[in-house]
Amino acid sequence: HLKESNESGLITESEVGFAMLSVCENLVLPGYDQQGIKTLQRLIKDKDWEELRESYKAEIEFGTAGIRGKRGNPNKKTDTPQDGQYLPGPNRVSIDVVRRYTLAVAKWLEHKKKKDAGVVIGRDTRIGSRRFLEESVRILRKKGITVYYFDGDRPVAEMALAVVEMGAALGIEITASHLPGNWNGFKLVGKGAFPVGQKSGLKEIQQLIGKIKPSRKKGKAVKKKALQEYIKFNFEGLNLGLLKPLKVVIDTGNSVPGTLIPFLEKSLPIIKICPLFEKLDGNFPNHGTDPLVEENIASLKAEVRKRNASFGVAFDGDGDRIIFVDEKGKRVPGDLILALVGQNILEKCPGAKILYDVRSSNAVKEVIK
Repeated sequence: HLKESNESGLITESEVGFAMLSVCENLVLPGYDQQGIKTLQRLIKDKDWEELRESYKAEIEFGTAGIRGKRGNPNKKTDTPQDGQYLPGPNRVSIDVVRRYTLAVAKWLEHKKKKDAGVVIGRDTRIGSRRFLEESVRILRKKGITVYYFDGDRPVAEMALAVVEMGAALGIEITASHLPGNWNGFKLVGKGAFPVGQKSGLKEIQQLIGKIKPSRKKGKAVKKKALQEYIKFNFEGLNLGLLKPLKVVIDTGNSVPGTLIPFLEKSLPIIKICPLFEKLDGNFPNHGTDPLVEENIASLKAEVRKRNASFGVAFDGDGDRIIFVDEKGKRVPGDLILALVGQNILEKCPGAKILYDVRSSNAVKEVIK
């Protein structure tokens, strides 16, 4: 209707834009981020109605264990890990959306009588992740919740381990996992580091957005340095004396798994580790963060062949996906890796249950049986 009214000359383009924005109750919230306001003004001035319509069309929906959405278009000249561009609107991951969703998480913990157990928060390398973490810590503390947070970029698995070790009620990783660099979000795990899904809290949290009352009690913020604990946990039960000299290329794609490289080199002196793109950079300048996309492991394949390595490894943006390539640079199917790991588990724990994806080949089922 607005488009037709504009084309017939009844209203101007600017009036179309303001009409679109006025239908959204989340246009400007108390304390709306100043950078967001400036971006909003620029978009209206530039008549970028398509971007505004996309930004305000709906709330970001909860998906796999949390929320994920576009943060904005990275500007390498101005973006820093502390700041970064943000687009306004409830369909974008901005500082304001982070505030509202964190408040909803706090209310949910209070409703479930879990707030006293505390929350662990970690972050990946993405632009803005540090600022989002700091804001989440601030809000949770205001709601009287103790927060354990990491002093640097950490893989999601390390955050999950801290949830178990601390006996926390919830873990939050500021990340968009394997999605492009201009995305960000929350990934949630509950007690015992089990993912929080639609039936275990996400739906309830989403219903609580905007329904928050102030709290008089202030929680603590505890900075954690858990990397040594994480490394120790991963090496438990391993007989390093059985390892053979190998040369391994590890592509961490400028993301958080790169923080592990120095510790792996120290812990595995018999393994020659050849790191690839280990320097943290939230712009991900060398390739995308999803190792399942073939073009994102092209450099890994080439490096394995160039160095005559035993095999190669690649991780995704927050370190919870891993792929392998063999000595010829050929991708090893993930279900074969699962079959190998499952076989090892069953040798140590006969009769254990092994869960696998329905997309896996019969090889997994045959090995398990």
